[in-house]
Amino acid sequence: MKKITILFICFIAFAATTKAQYVNIPDSNFRSFLILKYPTCFNAAKQMDTTCTSIVNDTTLNCSFKLITSLDGIQYFKSLKYLNCDANKLTSLPLLPNSLTTLHSSYNQLKSLSTLPKFLKNLYCNSNELINLPSLSDSITFLDCNTNKLINLPSLPISISFLECSFNQIAILPSLPNSIKYLGCSRNNLINLPDLPNSILTLVCPYNQIANLIYLTH
Repeated sequence: MKKITILFICFIAFAATTKAQYVNIPDSNFRSFLILKYPTCFNAAKQMDTTCTSIVNDTTLNCSFKLITSLDGIQYFKSLKYLNCDANKLTSLPLLPNSLTTLHSSYNQLKSLSTLPKFLKNLYCNSNELINLPSLSDSITFLDCNTNKLINLPSLPISISFLECSFNQIAILPSLPNSIKYLGCSRNNLINLPDLPNSILTLVCPYNQIANLIYLTH
């Protein structure tokens, strides 16, 4: 009888660990979008089960053009690699899944970005109200941050090959790594450019205050 009791208690403990964990998604538009996409992951009270297989395992999410003001709840998408939240009404982003490699967050009202995921490679954050950017992950290869209010840029990782930062208020660019192939920095407050590595294939820099520009040859 004692052995049966012990086994029964262990079974209850195991069942408790796999029980659904429901959370509220505060933004009604984001919640409606998720309910439509993952109907079996929500209960009758419109709460999301954070242990739902579709939530935990999905790698791609496109919630652009949905009038969303908050992405709170995105942190439960533990396997997410691609997120497109373009053209919403976001002023900030929550902490994003560390699995993310591509983020489209353009055409919002973002004033800041949270710490970027460790493995992020492609960042599109143009046409927002960003004053600065957080530190860039070592894996970033593509950055488009044009049409913001940036006055400077963080250090660029050695992995970056594409940088578009036009239509900002940048006076000084950081050092350019040898990996960079494209640099677009039009309509800023640049007086000069940093040393340009031989890897650059395209340079677009009109409408600045640059007095001298060294002619590049390969």
